[in-house]
Amino acid sequence: MIKRIVIASLLVVLSGTGISAAVAVMHAQSGLEDAEELLAHQLWPQARERLADYLWLHPNDAQARILLAE
Repeated sequence: MIKRIVIASLLVVLSGTGISAAVAVMHAQSGLEDAEELLAHQLWPQARERLADYLWLHPNDAQARILLAE
């Protein structure tokens, strides 16, 4: 009985962690498009934050680095 409870608890924790990781990756993936829209409205700090999120997932993206430098 205890073994089942431990396994069920472990599955719940792992599921929560997996879902959290998936949400973080999806948020970072949309960062470039969001940043371009924010830059069009001249919202510099918010665009910088979204580009930083995107570059966390895609560190070698030259276009995102140029946008961040501007």
